[in-house]
Amino acid sequence: NNGDIAILGSSVNGKEILLDAANDVNLLSAANTVDSDSHSSQKSASVGVDLTQGGVAVSGQLGKGKTDEHSVSYNETTITAEQELTVKSGNDTNLVGAQVKGDTVEIDVKGDLNLASQQDRETYTEKNKSVGGSIGFGAGASVNLSANTGKMDSEYRSVKEQTGIFAGKGGFDIKVVGNTDLDGSVLGSEAEANKNKLSTGTLTFSDIENKAEYKAESNGVGNATGPNLGVPVSDDKTSTTHAAIAQGTIEIKDQANQKADITKLSRDTQNAVNKLDQIFDKKTVQEKQELANLFSQEAVKLVGDIAEREKDRLVDKIINAKNDTEREEAKKEYQLWMESGTNKVLLHAFVGGLTAKFAGGDFMSGAAGAGFNEVVQQELKNIKNPTLHQLASALVGGAATEILGGDAQTGTVTALNGTKYNFLSHWQTGQRDKAILNEEWDKVAYWDRIDKAQNYVCAMMGINYKAINWEDPDNANLLYTVSTQAQQLEADPNFRNSWLVNSPTVDSSTLISAGVVGTAIVIAGVTLYKYNGGWVKAAPVVPGAGALYNNAVNSLNKINIYDFTIKSKHLETINNNTSGWNKFKVGTVDEATALVNSIIKGAQNNRNLIKNVSENPVGSQGQQSFQVLIDAGKVIGTKGETAIRIVYDELGNIWTVFPDKI
Repeated sequence: NNGDIAILGSSVNGKEILLDAANDVNLLSAANTVDSDSHSSQKSASVGVDLTQGGVAVSGQLGKGKTDEHSVSYNETTITAEQELTVKSGNDTNLVGAQVKGDTVEIDVKGDLNLASQQDRETYTEKNKSVGGSIGFGAGASVNLSANTGKMDSEYRSVKEQTGIFAGKGGFDIKVVGNTDLDGSVLGSEAEANKNKLSTGTLTFSDIENKAEYKAESNGVGNATGPNLGVPVSDDKTSTTHAAIAQGTIEIKDQANQKADITKLSRDTQNAVNKLDQIFDKKTVQEKQELANLFSQEAVKLVGDIAEREKDRLVDKIINAKNDTEREEAKKEYQLWMESGTNKVLLHAFVGGLTAKFAGGDFMSGAAGAGFNEVVQQELKNIKNPTLHQLASALVGGAATEILGGDAQTGTVTALNGTKYNFLSHWQTGQRDKAILNEEWDKVAYWDRIDKAQNYVCAMMGINYKAINWEDPDNANLLYTVSTQAQQLEADPNFRNSWLVNSPTVDSSTLISAGVVGTAIVIAGVTLYKYNGGWVKAAPVVPGAGALYNNAVNSLNKINIYDFTIKSKHLETINNNTSGWNKFKVGTVDEATALVNSIIKGAQNNRNLIKNVSENPVGSQGQQSFQVLIDAGKVIGTKGETAIRIVYDELGNIWTVFPDKI
């Protein structure tokens, strides 16, 4: 055609092939293009009437979506000769998406020789929006509104078939008067280097970067559930298609105009194409997004569970500290698990790092798979604290077990308690933490009741309290309403009585052994103790009734107060116990001893001073032991206590003694 030879997306095969054009030789691919656009929409509405309750419910939903797909692939032109392939052109020879092959290849170009590989391309874009809500009138009136958006984008481009001139055992002889340009293309040969020669005026070459990437994200918000920010899921892969010439002679005739450094040209034609596979599959991405969201939700929840469990453990250490130094160390460690505390921040960062990696990689190759464990171990290396390292490992195990359909409570993190204090804001939690650090147990109990009250208020309002960001200024009015109603509820005697009734009862000996009697608070005449993360009542023994009471009184009368001193051997442990003598409202050990002796003497003379009796564990010598609460008739403790609790055995040996409340 006008001195040109043009072949488009076709194959030519023969024993010997000659392409001889007076002008240009154009060997080009044929493009296959696919475009797809789709739109979707949905609408729904319903009205319900409850004739018995006089209620009306209205609900509706509106949604729309749009999907755009575009792809281009190429059918290569191939020229294949069993023996000799010859190409001659009076001007240029252009190979774009084409391959020429022969056992021996001879190319003679009077103009330029241009070879260019082509990338198949695919793009995918999806967007969707939805809004919905329901309104109920009558008993239990409520309004629930929600909105959600989603977006998914994918782009793929890669050379699949590399453009090139390929010679067999006979090698190639290529002569070009002008410039030879290799754009991600090759001059390949199976022959020895001395059979391959390129003679050209100048030589230019370039590589082609291949890339596959996708990202999917979704967000939602509701007045009853708060924001629902999905974990963005993404991945990307890259490769490079190199320009390359097989080993042989490269002769540059026009050295004055040669700009490219041919020493940087690849001579490895076998590994030049580096085709990139497609990594995007809509269904797989959606599953990955769902799993990443589940992992994030479960892991973040477990961070809170771990923090509360550790705080409960440290409360016990604060209560049972043997001295001021030990108590202050426990308080410092407690602060590490408070909001913005170092340990809690580190665990949240750990979860964030894992979630980001899982969302961007092969996330559920299996929670027990090597890929999962490798990523976990890489992140765990950043946590130097051995205890925190162990907790983080348990956290991952629990979250993975949960999303795989197991039960995290029976998995790696069996010891983790359920989430506590879900219904306290950050400020309220801070006040509760402050009370614990100050050992103000009545205030701790107050915030625990507020926690329960806010839970109840939210349930009545149809609000998912845990899903709302209460630090967001937009939620300030709602938080004020919930908090105000909860404070009113907490002050209601009926609510307090319900709280007391639902507090479990634990035998006194267990509480004594746990060392928690110093946390006693009195509400509506009922004494409660901070124990095992909650508040419990002690099982009382009614004075004046039963063998236990009589045995306790008889053994109390055996105590020789003149031999007794807080410095005596059997009370050495008390000197290091924060619940011991140093809690008496006196200045010296001698004063404390005299005070205790006088109270014991009073009880020996007047049984009515004994307000409570219970049995303790059997002593080391097999003797029975007791604890009694004795009314002192005045304030004797540093926190206003008006009684002492004494633990002793049936032989009259005192084990421990400390101020307490009646």
